[in-house]
Order: sequence, then C-alpha cells, then structure tokens
Amino acid sequence: MSEGVLETRAGAWEQKMVEERDDGRGAWKASESDAFEQRGEGLARVSEGHPFQQRFGLLSSASARMEALLEVPEQLAERDPLELYDLIAELGLDDAMELAIQASPEQLQGFVDFDGWRGERFEASSISRWIDVILAKDDEAFVEAFEQLDPELLPLYFQSMLRVELRDEDDPVLAGEEEATFEPSPDGAYLVQYPQDQAEAERCRALLLRIYQTMGVMKGWMMMEATRWELPSEMEETALRFRNARLEDYGFRSFDEARRALSMVDPERERERLRALDGEPLLFVRAPMPSHLRQALAELDDEGLFLARCSARLSEPEWLQFEAQLVSLCGLVCCAQRVEASDRFEQQRVILQVTSWLSVALEYLAERELEQGVKLLRVAALRELYRVASSLLERLRRRARNLLDAAQSTVVDGELASLLNEEQQDLVEGLLHSVPLRSALGAQHFDRYAQVEQSARLLVDLAFEQLLFYSVLAIEPAQLAALAYSPKLFGGPQQLTFERAFATLVWREYRGLQPPLGALLAEELPEDAEDWARALEAWPVPRLLSAGPSSAGMRAAAARFLGRVAARVREELPARAREAELSFVGGLLLCSP
Repeated sequence: MSEGVLETRAGAWEQKMVEERDDGRGAWKASESDAFEQRGEGLARVSEGHPFQQRFGLLSSASARMEALLEVPEQLAERDPLELYDLIAELGLDDAMELAIQASPEQLQGFVDFDGWRGERFEASSISRWIDVILAKDDEAFVEAFEQLDPELLPLYFQSMLRVELRDEDDPVLAGEEEATFEPSPDGAYLVQYPQDQAEAERCRALLLRIYQTMGVMKGWMMMEATRWELPSEMEETALRFRNARLEDYGFRSFDEARRALSMVDPERERERLRALDGEPLLFVRAPMPSHLRQALAELDDEGLFLARCSARLSEPEWLQFEAQLVSLCGLVCCAQRVEASDRFEQQRVILQVTSWLSVALEYLAERELEQGVKLLRVAALRELYRVASSLLERLRRRARNLLDAAQSTVVDGELASLLNEEQQDLVEGLLHSVPLRSALGAQHFDRYAQVEQSARLLVDLAFEQLLFYSVLAIEPAQLAALAYSPKLFGGPQQLTFERAFATLVWREYRGLQPPLGALLAEELPEDAEDWARALEAWPVPRLLSAGPSSAGMRAAAARFLGRVAARVREELPARAREAELSFVGGLLLCSP
C-alpha cells in the first residue's frame, strides 16, 4: 500500500487516513502523481461564470467510460474501487457485468464494503449480486477473489442463509421430517438447509460447490465449520473494523467519530485563526470524485457562488486537492447524518449541502474578499470551513428554537408557528429541519452569507413581535386562541397572524371599538388603505417599544414590522372595502355578523 502525504491543520483524524494497516488489509490508494495524471489531463483553467458546471460536466457517458476501461485492462486494475463501484451503479450490474467480472479482488472488496452494511450491521442479502460476480469469474480468478476477501464475509453470508449440521448416520441430529428439508453438502459430510427463496438457494448451492471444486474438500470443511461454530457477533465486529479502516479514505467514519470531527466551533475565533494561516498549500490523500457526485455538482446553479468563484482560480494540482477534500468531507457528513455508503441519491443531497455550506463559510471567513477566499482554499482544510458554517447555522437554529419555546407562536394544533407570516414560518420550519434549511417549502440550502444575515434579521423580527404582543400590548395567548377559534372569524384559525391581528387592533382602537383585539364586520372596515394609514399614525416606533429600554436592533425590527403591516394592508385591502365581498378583503381580520 502506498503512503500519502498529509500536511493539514484539520486534526488527528485526518492523519489516520495515511497510516498503513498492520495486517495489510489497508485501503487502496493511487499516488499523488497518478491522481494528477488521471484526473488532470486535458483540464484547462475555467472561467468564473460556472466553474462547477464546466469542471464536473466534462465526464463522458458511463458506457463510453466502461468501453475505455475494458479496452485497456491495465487502466482498469489501477482504478479506485469507489470509481468502479459508482460506474457499475450508474450502468446497472446487468449492463456492467463484464466490467465487474474483470474487477480485481481489492476492487471487489470495495464493492462489498459499500453495499454490504447497514449502519454497523452486515446485511448478507445486499452482497448477493457480488456473489454472482464472483461466481462468474474463471476458476483462477474465483480462488483469488475468495482468498483476498475479508475471511469473515463468506461465513457471515452463509450463516445468514444456511443451516448446517454434521451428517452422522450413527447419531442423527435431525428427525425424519426435518431431515427431508436438508441436502447433503458436495462431499456428503454435512447436511445443509438452503433458503426458501429459490434464487438465493441456487446462489448458495453454486457458491458452496465452487468452493469444494476449486479449493478442495479441506477448504469446504473449513467453511462449513465456520458457518456452524463461529460467533457471528465477533466476525461482524472484526469485518466492520477493517471495512471502516478502508472507507476512511473516502471520509466515512463511525457516527460518533464523524460527529466529533464536525463539532461546533466559535465562528468569530475561527475567522481570526484561519485568516492568519500561512504556508504551503495542503496536500490531501486523493479520493476520486464519483460520477453521481460529479453529476449533482455539474447541475448546481453556481453562478455568483463565492466558493465557485474562488475555486476557479485554483491551479490544476490545487483543484484536484480541492476535489479530494470535497469527496472526503461528503463521506464524513454522510456518516454524521447516517447516510449509507451505498445510498447514491442521499449522497447527492449531501454533496450539494456541503458545497453550499462551504460557500457560506468561505464568504464569512474571507469577508467577501476574493483573494482572501482563494488563499483560504489553499491553506485551510474544507472540514474546518464546514464546521464554521455548521456553527453559524446551529446558532440560528438555537435562536429559533428558543424563541418558539419562550413565547407562544402558534394557535393552530399541528402547526409550528401559525402566528408568523409566510416567510417567517418557512424560515423557522427550515431551521428546525434535521439539516438546517433557509426554506422548508423549497428545501433550499443556505449558500450565501447574506442569507444567514437575512435569517438573523427575521428572527429578531419574530422576537420583536412576541415582545409587542405579550409585553407592550399585554395580550395573553389564551386571548389569541379564543379569537382564532371564534366561529365567526372569517377564514378560520389560519387567518390569525401577529401582523393581521396588529393591523386590525390599530383600526379598532382608532374607531373606538372594544375590545381592541378582535375582528371586523364589513361595515366596520376602513374605506381603503389610506383610511387605515391614518390610524397607523398613532403607532410610532417608540410606542411599539414602550415596555422598556430597546436596542438598535429592536428599533429596526419595529420599523420593519410597521413597514410590513402597512405594505400588506395596501396590497390586500381594496378600495371601497366595505362594499367588497369578504373573500376579496385581506390584511385585516374579518368576522361574520
């Protein structure tokens, strides 16, 4: 196994990526020079317009890539297991069977590593298709594959599929009826009960027979005895340990390790520390960019994305290092989100999230200075940038959660924040998603720091609205709930928001209607928006903040609130509102007689 060089400030976990395994079952790697030769050939400097689309859209079709590899077997043997696995997944195993058959034992082990596990449990049925590939090899290649696969895998596979008993005519262990469901092993020494599923049963028969035929009776006995007596928990634990060691090169770790590696940081301190970094560019162990991740990035709308603009200025070796880190970071985030190594669809979602968050962090750290952003890409590990973005968004998430916990923001059962306007609801629901989003409706990731700043302002606006209703106006949540579920309220509880309730309160107070909190009959409506605006003049910003001392942020939030309420009334309250049908009147709370 070749050793890579890793000079990075990202922490001890990355150093493990280049350590040799003591027993030789280490991860497959190409050398750095091979990485540049294989991935850098023919790539020119790209424009800043759509660098991701230009870089990642260069890949030829899957069928063309397969044909090229089959024509030059030497190149096939040099390919990384992940690259081949992804190509086979893109084509489908039926169409890529010739390619899979020619895969080396190390590559085949990689395929099993990606497919054969769900979390930390081995799932035998998931490797059935790779058993078919092994069976399709000639005898020499079959033996080579068998000998080089982790020795725990096939016994684990057989234990989940078969029941094996020693055949002893003098001391039978099976009753007559039960024995009828068993078949003798190829040498007749054992009784084997195959799965009820016919396809699996034929696969197991063929595999067992092939072991006896190509490697002899002794090897068959060893497999039968391992299937009978080895503790599956111990074999699974051993196999998992070596599987995880190999997948570390692609960023995959245990859930706990991934969470620790992506732990929160203080964004302000990290900005000061990372901006002060200087020295040689990072060298990172090469990991190929799988085609499904390339496809996702090629379709990304990267115009104006700060990360894309900065990465467009990287040299070819620097770009390849950037790619390698991106793949590794995607694997790490997948582990932290419990996304399986075989789940290509979810990995595409993760790579888009990772790229978007990196752009947020880079913009924040570089303070929108392009040259500073390029420098950070050269000397700071992408994992460090990701932690900054994650911490910024976690800060927003906690603010949102605290605001919802501190004061009632909904009166509708099953809704998180019915009293907020549409934009605020969308943001709060997005922030409380398992992966914070800037829009729950559009499932949109944060990809610009300005969106973080805008979200922070929206949360300040929410805090102000809670202060206004529950402190300044001294309205109780029970009063809002009673109004929302009043049978006379036109449109039902969903119509009640802080903004509509305040707009209505302003008019009711102006007209002397009691109580101030309530809805309006048609004849009580203002004539038009200008009529209502005269009532709003009695509510300057200082009155909205009369509960106590206020900060500049709260004064700005109060001004924005007044602006939003006025804009909604102007937009939704028609001229001659008292004569209009209620369904055409908006901006205020309405009720029937």
